[in-house]
Amino acid sequence: AVKSSGVITGKILYVDSDGQTAADSGAFVLLLPERNTAGLKLDARPLRSPESSQAKSAVEAALAALNVTTTRTSEDGTFQMPRHQSGAGQLIVISRHVSRSENESVAPEVATLLSEWFDSPTQLIGRLQAERRTLTEAEVNGAASFSILFRKPLFVPNQ
Repeated sequence: AVKSSGVITGKILYVDSDGQTAADSGAFVLLLPERNTAGLKLDARPLRSPESSQAKSAVEAALAALNVTTTRTSEDGTFQMPRHQSGAGQLIVISRHVSRSENESVAPEVATLLSEWFDSPTQLIGRLQAERRTLTEAEVNGAASFSILFRKPLFVPNQ
């Protein structure tokens, strides 16, 4: 049997402009239940700032009431967060260091999921890269850690 710690752990990295892998410190991580049963959509703007504010605390409290867990990665790009009681979940990770190219839109699977929870997914993501991941049973149970690597978009000249 898999031993459950009830904690999801991971590491978020990115490839910098020199081609070196670096820790994506301050990346924003959301663990979302399978669906938003309350149907309540929140203002995502206060969550963009790493600083504390009354508005951010209110949005975080509302998310917690809806069983959404949020955290930011530490200096070394790692994070830990408690898992949902339901066990299932979708993880959204928003890089702090890697932007999308000018003509690249938010991935549809990310935008669709975030639009269930927030008025405007782009208010949360801005120009940054984001990735959606369905957690495996081992990852949800804390028996396995995982990593995500963001890469800067390749430059494609205008035709």
